[in-house]
Amino acid sequence: MKFLPCFVMSLMVVWMSPGNSAPLHLETSRIPLSTENATTKFVGKLEYRGGLKLRSEHEKFGGLSGMAVNFPEDGNLLSGWVRQKNRWRPFDYVQTELFQPTGAAVLPSGDVVMLERRFTFLGGFASRLSLISANEIKPGATLRGQEIGRLEPPLLDENFEGAAAYKNEKGETIIYIVSDDNFFPLQSTLLLMFKLTK
Repeated sequence: MKFLPCFVMSLMVVWMSPGNSAPLHLETSRIPLSTENATTKFVGKLEYRGGLKLRSEHEKFGGLSGMAVNFPEDGNLLSGWVRQKNRWRPFDYVQTELFQPTGAAVLPSGDVVMLERRFTFLGGFASRLSLISANEIKPGATLRGQEIGRLEPPLLDENFEGAAAYKNEKGETIIYIVSDDNFFPLQSTLLLMFKLTK
């Protein structure tokens, strides 16, 4: 029996302008994981493999995400759904602190890595990545993610809300997370890559 995880979270949309619009010129620059120590390589069970800051003057660049997250009706429980026998069935996801799910990716193992984001006016953005076992994702379940890494100052703190994962030719599990600048000059579009360690 297979379960397809589906969470109520952000939807990342890549849109290319049609017709005679100006081509997208993209500037990239490398970024360290920590603002205080450029040699920082590890955060939890994640090894930082590099990151890029993306910038463009194109009018359509940035602000490419939409977000749909339900607010907990029962304490700290968020709703999610799995597809089973062509029907969507609910499960609960336990919210950690003020973090809200914003992205998820299925790992080669079938487990799910969940990307969550927190924002406060005093602390700014923070993100956490957690792991959910494929065996636990089923209708009626109450899921708790096992934290594998957290990004908060002095580490990069941005509006991360998209995740992807794959297994490379060395058999390593690689996880990407992405933020967007929402057309706001104090935010940045960042793409970070991590290797999941044992």
